[in-house]
Amino acid sequence: MERSTSQLSEKATTSKHGSFSAIAAPVPLADSEGVEALTGHKAELKQTLSLWALLALSYSNMSVWTAIGGSLSAVFTAGGPVVMVWSWVGVSIVSLAVAASLAELCSAWPHAAGQAFWAFRLSPPKWAPFLSYWTALFNIYGAWAIIAAGCYIQASETLAMAVAFNPDYVQKPSHLVGVYLGILVLAFICNVFAVRVFDAATKLAAGLSITAILGIIIALAVATPVKQDAKFVFTSFLNTTGWSSSGLVVLLGLLQSSFTIIGYDAAAHLAEEATDAARKGPLAVFWGVAISAVAGFAYILALLFAVTDVEGALTSATGSPLWQIFQDSMGLSGATFCMFLNIFSLFLAIVGILCASSRNVYAQARDKGLPFSSFLSKIHPTLSVPIPALLLNIFVPAVLVCIYLGSQVIFYAFFQLTTIGASSFSPVYTHFRSSPPECQATWPLTSSRSVCCFSEDGIRCHRLLGDFPTVWVRLATSFP
Repeated sequence: MERSTSQLSEKATTSKHGSFSAIAAPVPLADSEGVEALTGHKAELKQTLSLWALLALSYSNMSVWTAIGGSLSAVFTAGGPVVMVWSWVGVSIVSLAVAASLAELCSAWPHAAGQAFWAFRLSPPKWAPFLSYWTALFNIYGAWAIIAAGCYIQASETLAMAVAFNPDYVQKPSHLVGVYLGILVLAFICNVFAVRVFDAATKLAAGLSITAILGIIIALAVATPVKQDAKFVFTSFLNTTGWSSSGLVVLLGLLQSSFTIIGYDAAAHLAEEATDAARKGPLAVFWGVAISAVAGFAYILALLFAVTDVEGALTSATGSPLWQIFQDSMGLSGATFCMFLNIFSLFLAIVGILCASSRNVYAQARDKGLPFSSFLSKIHPTLSVPIPALLLNIFVPAVLVCIYLGSQVIFYAFFQLTTIGASSFSPVYTHFRSSPPECQATWPLTSSRSVCCFSEDGIRCHRLLGDFPTVWVRLATSFP
């Protein structure tokens, strides 16, 4: 990678191991000079994001309540309430461990490439380019899968509302694809033209999401005529998968929680657009997960106490168990309002994920790590937005949805990329193995070595929760 200005080499001692310039010590991004010293490039993105904007982005991007609602059919079929409740607790603890370690690394190197840069910085020179490159690819591929999953869920719920208001309407795969593509285009437009108000927009999105989830929880508690008992919510096991092994069914049910608590690295990818990112970035990464874990758990309990007919929810004419639960509890008008909030919050999450992923692609292209890097690393001179990177991030999900017209099973298989979490493994593992520790964080954890050890075990558990169900889902959908 070529240095953009001769002065940069005087600000930091660097060594070149492939695409990144490895900084000898952490550089806080207090201003554009900090960005240039860390990245080796002229700062092209405006630093406008506050701590609350980064935290709002982290929380709203996960949008756990919309993901929970969109994946109810999977967990009601594989495991039921007991798996839904307790897997959420377990995955939340593991995710907090992972987030704690990523937050520490973010405080040391708040770089738009995120995990890829950290893996490069902490790996032995011999392995740094290899580990960094594949970490970046896993991170980017995972983001594309999240964008595709979000658009699919929103399109499905939009069509479910159409069926609810027009029972004669017959859904077709082409209708879902059309709505899906429309969502992608709208998310792209928002990312291009709303960047000037992005700080305020992310706060608004998080505020709306928190208000909506609290309102829906209260509405379900008040309006549901007959509620389930605690025994059903905390101990009931359901299995309509066709598999006789309870252990396998539990692993399949774990997919919901693993699929939901993802994308909390978004704040790290936008670090170069925030002042004092070494302090704000890690706070946003960690507390975004913590808040989402609590909010998601409360929402799960509210839904389970409110669902009076699991079979009816799964066989709803709308194709959406969430809609059926809302309608059974609050009637058509109440269900419509709650579903609108759900769809709108999910759209805001898609906009945020697209934004974070585009910055990641831009950072990789800026360091010549992708094909057509010179094109993908361009920043619009007036809008200060990486438009080519944004285009790539909507092009790939658009191609993926075309598979849905031919094989829905193959299309669903791509969603499992969201649960693997491989991009978080390399930087945490190399940080733990480095001796002496090379991560000089400006936001250090109480015990860097001990927490990294805990976080490494957490990532192993997260990969277990993600990889095993992924393998079994593919087997289950491939054989009768």
